[in-house]
Amino acid sequence: MSRLSIVYLCFILSNGEQDVKDLYKTLNIEKENPTTAEIRKAYRRLSLKYHPDKNPGDQEAAEKFRKVQDAYDIVSDEDTRKIYEQFGSNEFHSQWAYQQAKYEGRIKGGKDSFYKNFDLIENIKGSRDFKNKTRSGAWLLKFYAPWCVHCQKSIPHLKKAAILLDGVARVGSINCERNKRLCNRMGIHSFPTIAYRDLANDIDLEHFDGNHNPEDFYSFVIQNKESALAELTRENFQETVIDSEDVWLVQFTGGQWCPPCMALKSTFRKTSYRLKEFVRFGSVDCDKHKAACVNEDIGYYPAYKLYARGKGRQGKVLESDSNQFGYPQATMLNLIAEVAPLMMPSVKNSDRDVIAQIFEKHDPDRMEEIDELLEIYDGETEELIKSLRTRYESIYEGDETCEENEKENCTNVEF
Repeated sequence: MSRLSIVYLCFILSNGEQDVKDLYKTLNIEKENPTTAEIRKAYRRLSLKYHPDKNPGDQEAAEKFRKVQDAYDIVSDEDTRKIYEQFGSNEFHSQWAYQQAKYEGRIKGGKDSFYKNFDLIENIKGSRDFKNKTRSGAWLLKFYAPWCVHCQKSIPHLKKAAILLDGVARVGSINCERNKRLCNRMGIHSFPTIAYRDLANDIDLEHFDGNHNPEDFYSFVIQNKESALAELTRENFQETVIDSEDVWLVQFTGGQWCPPCMALKSTFRKTSYRLKEFVRFGSVDCDKHKAACVNEDIGYYPAYKLYARGKGRQGKVLESDSNQFGYPQATMLNLIAEVAPLMMPSVKNSDRDVIAQIFEKHDPDRMEEIDELLEIYDGETEELIKSLRTRYESIYEGDETCEENEKENCTNVEF
């Protein structure tokens, strides 16, 4: 063996050594497997001993203090300790880099799972375990590879999210290095992948695309779980939508065979959560409830119909640019623009205010009749206002609905 080969071999061996015992030595711990309490006690003792406040200007004490902090950060948590044992200070952003380091002997292991002893996160093993555990209830799932530095850094965030979600949704983790077949079947090709699953609400796997922090994980789950999206069928459509006093926005959609339907499904659900105080949202699966879609003259998918406030209103088809299906947010913004005038009834004058303005300007003596007229014309106030505007000159500048030569006819309208 050449001298160069010997040097290279030594390099590999030295870089492959990631012994956690060295960190225990930094903390003056002699035991091979110390308890959490023993680790904390050792850390407290050395931190107080070398703290800068007690050793002002002492560079050696400052360096020891830093090493104690770094060692404790790693060994105090089972998962960070596991990462150090497997990868040392190496950070991998791709599987190729990980495999190369493994080939060169710079790391050992690499498949050990995280979260094993964290009681609020379930370690899911294999397809059967995945199916059995996630067949019911709401789930926040993390698909990860142990070598992935972003997966490693998100460990504490998922633990905090699990605490926030306790009683709201269950949290599960899937190690894709040990469960490659399951991850491939679920279409997981990047790490970490965070997703929501709730089969009872027809959510197979909703991918998360926000910032990896506990608060955003929590919001992601709530938006899906409490979306207020009603499932509509032929049997309940009339009672739920047509006979409702509320504004409804209804999505008519197909299944997996319809890519645009799938692209807009998530955005529609999130929108229903954000606007539920103003508009009711419903969805019709036209594969399952074809008759409901036929009754509403739906000829393509996805289709959206807006049902204005008031019983018996017919839906208005909302047109969307089919070229925008690659950009579901843009399509949804167009839909919201159509809905917006009906979302905020408070920005318009009430029917009573409109009638009061007409009488105040043209016939003040009739102000006392307003409540009686509203009672007589209950459900037909638009027709009442139209008749009043026909009888009197419009209160709006430039709206001359009664021409000068027709005023006699206008004033002969009876109420």
